[in-house]
Amino acid sequence: MMSDRHFQGNGIRLRAPEPEDLEVMFRFENATDVWEMSNTTGPYSRFQLKQYIEQTQNDLFADRQLRLMIENGNRQVVGMVDVCSFDPLHNRAEVGIMVDKSCRRQGIGRNALALLEEHCFRYLGIHQLFAYIAVENLPSRRLFAACGYKESAVLKEWAHTFGGGYTDVLVDAGKRRYSSDIAANAKKKKDNRLSEEALNDPNRWVKEDRERTKRVVDSGNQMAGNLKTLNDKSMRIQARRTPKMDLSKM
Repeated sequence: MMSDRHFQGNGIRLRAPEPEDLEVMFRFENATDVWEMSNTTGPYSRFQLKQYIEQTQNDLFADRQLRLMIENGNRQVVGMVDVCSFDPLHNRAEVGIMVDKSCRRQGIGRNALALLEEHCFRYLGIHQLFAYIAVENLPSRRLFAACGYKESAVLKEWAHTFGGGYTDVLVDAGKRRYSSDIAANAKKKKDNRLSEEALNDPNRWVKEDRERTKRVVDSGNQMAGNLKTLNDKSMRIQARRTPKMDLSKM
């Protein structure tokens, strides 16, 4: 069972949309500066967004989308984060994030992505998250790079712009589940006697065999020495107990 801690940390909290979020969602969704990358073709009405809030199950497997509101320490909504375009066959999904302009450059986006990834990778079992970012969107590029995403490809003239032209789009597709779990899994599987340095040493098993053999040999030598000592003591005791024979009387 998940606790609230699962969706909060570093001064922010992720939660499902509530009816009282209608106005802030209306403002975010109708911000025309993000329409080019969100494939939005027209403004959303309050009625549409109200229906979305009422009808969504907020279940990635049912809706193929998961939307979470970002709250700060004062319980004010400062942004939204989305997982969409979920592909159950390949177990991957697109991630998008929007932070209110007045709250940017405060680490909110990075912390929100970290919480979202924790949920997607460890709880939902998603293999890979990816993002589409316009080449000229330097703040977003810096954000995803800081969160460990890698710029994997450039899609030439991929997104139509308001000016009537097309812009190149980057695909950041380097955030995978195993990259966040591999260290923890390796730590669970390793022998407690080995250090991190030993784990990274390709000759560690040869060294272990040598050390094990040396311990066996040393133990055998110690046992042989103990037996010799006991044997010597036994012979001395036996010599004291045996009476000397007087050969002059024979």
